[in-house]
Amino acid sequence: MPFIALPAVLPVPGSPTRQWVFRYESELKEGKEKGEGELLVKDPDYFLIEVDPGLDGESRIVRNPRPLSEWESLTGLGQLLAFLPIPDQQGKDGASHYWVFHIKDDQLVYRNIEISHGSGYPDSIKRSDRPVAGEWTSLDGIGLITSFMPMPEWDKTDGVNRFRVFSFDPDWNLMVRTIGIKDGGGHEDSLISPDTPVTGTTFPALDGVTQLGAIVPVVPKPTDPADVFRFNVLHFKPDWKLNQRTIEIQKGDIVFALARMDAFAKQAMAAIFTFLQNLWAKVAEFLRAIAKWAKGVLNEITRFCKGMSDKGLL
Repeated sequence: MPFIALPAVLPVPGSPTRQWVFRYESELKEGKEKGEGELLVKDPDYFLIEVDPGLDGESRIVRNPRPLSEWESLTGLGQLLAFLPIPDQQGKDGASHYWVFHIKDDQLVYRNIEISHGSGYPDSIKRSDRPVAGEWTSLDGIGLITSFMPMPEWDKTDGVNRFRVFSFDPDWNLMVRTIGIKDGGGHEDSLISPDTPVTGTTFPALDGVTQLGAIVPVVPKPTDPADVFRFNVLHFKPDWKLNQRTIEIQKGDIVFALARMDAFAKQAMAAIFTFLQNLWAKVAEFLRAIAKWAKGVLNEITRFCKGMSDKGLL
């Protein structure tokens, strides 16, 4: 089964209904004989989509895929994992700052980037890659990060911004922890609550989610309640179909409710990820061919050994 990188989604600064969607696309290059092939990972690219406000808002592609090399701030990037908006650095002096987490040379690292709000959204690296280990107290011992989720349901206390961090542990169990990041200065971070399994415990609204992608805040309508916060959760089913569910939480609460059940992601998201369905069909055929070949080899070995035994040579 191939490894497919799950997407990262970054809202366009100053444009709440537009989002950049990043992906790593893989394809199976078929060989001369049926069942032969090679799994190839293409260079990463990104889309620009627009989403309608509200719980049932649809999404549309407004700009076709472009290479990630267009981003100066992502030059030399390894395996992109997630973006984290830097607290108190959003929309400041006409620009927004983000931490970008990625895997490079088998190490979890991060960098500080800036995106200007002007025409074309020019971007740049403000601080180069550094290892997470030893720099982030709140992320000590974390596995493979999938997404950061803000916690707007909690009032900011002493300038501390709270985030839920989802990750996979070494056994590919989906975990969640809560961290705090202070405004200003060095943005001191702390661990508020340690990793706990997502399914069946702290997050019943995420029951059944194993292959988690991005978690994206739903753009509210002006008529939506101000004390209710909704998030779209993108995740893959075992057949690699991209699904989306919506969860919501009320201000001051600690338990998420399921606002909308799983549904195959439509329109823009479906267009971005339909390649996974075709890929999985090809991979399945490839694996069946390998199994058939192995069975044939085993039968030949069995017949050979039986013949040798009949002749008294074994």
